[in-house]
Amino acid sequence: MALNEGIEIGRRTGGRVEISHVKAHGMRVWDRSAQILETMRDARRDGVDVAGDQYPYTACGTPLSGAIFNRCAHDGGRSALLERIGDADLRQKLRNEAEYAMVRFQGPSGCVISCYDPDHSLEGQTLAEVSEARNTDPITTAFELLQDGEVSVVLTSMCDSDVDTIAAGESISVASDGMSLRTEGPLSAGKPHTRSYGTNARFIERMVLERNVVGLEEAIRKMTTLPAHRLGLENRGRIAPGQFADIAVFDPAAMKEHATFADPHQYSTGVSTVLINRKIALDGGMPTGTTVGRVIRDNAG
Repeated sequence: MALNEGIEIGRRTGGRVEISHVKAHGMRVWDRSAQILETMRDARRDGVDVAGDQYPYTACGTPLSGAIFNRCAHDGGRSALLERIGDADLRQKLRNEAEYAMVRFQGPSGCVISCYDPDHSLEGQTLAEVSEARNTDPITTAFELLQDGEVSVVLTSMCDSDVDTIAAGESISVASDGMSLRTEGPLSAGKPHTRSYGTNARFIERMVLERNVVGLEEAIRKMTTLPAHRLGLENRGRIAPGQFADIAVFDPAAMKEHATFADPHQYSTGVSTVLINRKIALDGGMPTGTTVGRVIRDNAG
């Protein structure tokens, strides 16, 4: 289990361990979220500096090839993978791997194509829908898509109860695992995972206001102080004398995620003002055009 491997590395080296994307991924391991958190707590009691982070969704985003094939299938890169797909002797083995892997994300109907440069019209469709339109089985369709180009997908692979349990973990930060996107221009392409637009608003909206998984103060800690501490950023993550003035002013009751998997390029609302390095970057919910962010290269910020 990767969690145990990470903890053992921390135990042997004394290094800080961050388990990213903490989740119970796939129906075979649903309802093990409490066990995951307990394993991390036990390790911390034993002196291992381990914590984690989570995006609060039941779906994940990944390349299709990574979702359905074992790592050994990728040895040698994309060209080698395509050769294996085309090899009659290996193709059945790859089919078996893909069929087994699809159980993790609820089958072809739980696999949504988010980015596919060879045919953008397929973006937003499930693998089941594409295979039905092509009158082929889903595995064959997946192979055909991969042979024509890279495929990014959004997979429904987790359950709400596990997401909630992990979100409440005291050592779990809120993290989007997202990309820099915009609602217009080149960065608005495809149907990416909504976490790039909605993670923090969603956490407050659902985990705090709707489900009462954590309190507001704890939610803010998970978004600010805790991740800053884990990254060793001594002068960021809290409002105090001597700290960099990175401040977001928001109305908790107004926080709302608007992005959906069908229409992901939508900004969240509820934040009225944002200061970055003490300069106002968002005023009245609108960007000011101020670009005072800086690359953080060390823990001095």
